[in-house]
Amino acid sequence: RLSINPESRLLALEDDRIVGYLFPTFESLVVHPDHRRRGHGTRLVERALELMRDEGRNRLELVVPLGSATAEGFAR
Repeated sequence: RLSINPESRLLALEDDRIVGYLFPTFESLVVHPDHRRRGHGTRLVERALELMRDEGRNRLELVVPLGSATAEGFAR
């Protein structure tokens, strides 16, 4: 289902199920609510930063939902 430009996305898996994804080019990071607080988001961001550095880019921009203290704290 995520076949568009597969090199542009990162997936978080648990028991062979997709529980999160990060699309750096679309500023989108999502982790299923039942699988949050397990390090998936952190690992996705770390890997995205590695890939971006390899491409000579030094900035990752993600959209943060307004009013979500949890999301804002994670982004910081």
